[in-house]
Amino acid sequence: MQVIRNTTWDAQLGATMQRQLIIALGGGIASALLLVGSLTGAVGLLLANFAPLPLFLVGFMMGARSLVMAGAVGSVALLFVGGIETAAFYAGTTLIPAWIIVYHGLSHRFTANGTTDWYSTGEIACRLVALIAIFVVGVSFATSGVQGGIENSITSFVETIITQIVKMMALDLNGEGIDVLADRMAMLFPAVTTLSWLLMMVVNATLAQALLVKWGKALRPSPRYRALDVPEWAYWAIVGAAAVKLVSSGDVEYVAQNLVVILGAPFFLVGLAVAHSLVPRLKMPGLGLGLLYASFMILTWAPVVVAAVGFAEQWVRLRDRYGRIASTLTPHSQSEDE
Repeated sequence: MQVIRNTTWDAQLGATMQRQLIIALGGGIASALLLVGSLTGAVGLLLANFAPLPLFLVGFMMGARSLVMAGAVGSVALLFVGGIETAAFYAGTTLIPAWIIVYHGLSHRFTANGTTDWYSTGEIACRLVALIAIFVVGVSFATSGVQGGIENSITSFVETIITQIVKMMALDLNGEGIDVLADRMAMLFPAVTTLSWLLMMVVNATLAQALLVKWGKALRPSPRYRALDVPEWAYWAIVGAAAVKLVSSGDVEYVAQNLVVILGAPFFLVGLAVAHSLVPRLKMPGLGLGLLYASFMILTWAPVVVAAVGFAEQWVRLRDRYGRIASTLTPHSQSEDE
């Protein structure tokens, strides 16, 4: 019988409780300070994107319990600085998602042949995306009774933001141009904003794990990101959202449209994993990856193509056929991608 174990609760790395408390305290305060920095200007706003990093460093070094301690310290600090709204925002957008990633990221099981099988990175990504989807649906239901519908409300909100930016930067954009830009941005505004948050969570978690592996302080080896895959339920979720989008109209169609983009994020990550597995076959792999990532900023359809490749990977198996890495996770001392 396979035994499920979770290193988040029993691995101490020989550290004393006092040392853990000090590190957790420091991580929580550092995380809170980074978030508060968003009020100090453009540089502070940029640094605020790395507010989850101290929590991930604490979590991947000492476990989920220590991460919760650090997050609690950060929440209390923000409660005194910005009030209950700021503390609640921090807990919902930083602490809870970071705990989900660390708790599952450090979970593993021992297989029958004695090897260690770590929790799937793709499964973790899909659970975060599912959390985002539930949040978007919940907010949509909560605002479904607003006059003009959800999409019109978001369009008005986006238009207000654009107008303020135009005035602040003295841009040459008239009212008609603002309306057109607001309409385009509002189409996928919920998806873009939530996926931007997800991207920063992934960046912070990956950076923290890489640093800890480099310093020899990580509780687990880094995942083989090129082997990333998604569970079967993720396929059914995006197909279901797409079906609702096709047969509905109004607010339901708008919400389903954004859910398709949100639920497509894990497949985009798989597509990137496929690309990273195949580029070593090129004569200039660095240039190939550079052009790929540059295309995301120039061509709006490029991420769609990558996500489509990720969706089809379960059947076409490009990594198995042409890549230089198997599509299964195995324990190792350091990520092959590093």
